[in-house]
Amino acid sequence: MDRLNRLNTRLLAETRRRRPSRERIFQFDTRFHRSYVEAGAGPRLLALHDAIKPQAERYSRLYVDTLFDQISLSVDEHRVIADALEKGDCDLAQNSVRINWRNAAHRLSGVIGRTGELGSW
Repeated sequence: MDRLNRLNTRLLAETRRRRPSRERIFQFDTRFHRSYVEAGAGPRLLALHDAIKPQAERYSRLYVDTLFDQISLSVDEHRVIADALEKGDCDLAQNSVRINWRNAAHRLSGVIGRTGELGSW
């Protein structure tokens, strides 16, 4: 829990810097999600995650680059995930992760809809 909260705090702090690093934001977000996956997944599920995650990385990077002003929404959603995990509420944690990913996908699909899959980004 300390790791999740620390990463989320660092993610928010980085967005508030005068010259935030998109790479650091990407890394904090990636580490946040990786932390709970590692804690909850068995070896087979972790292997599947590791096989699929690189395919999604370009979208994660696109999210950080084009939706920088909305990262605080992700931080708030991360806080809900961490709180649910800390309470031991597995159903709420699972639903909160699902909401975070769906919301991010929805926000990102707007960018892709406006610029196209191979947009100017």
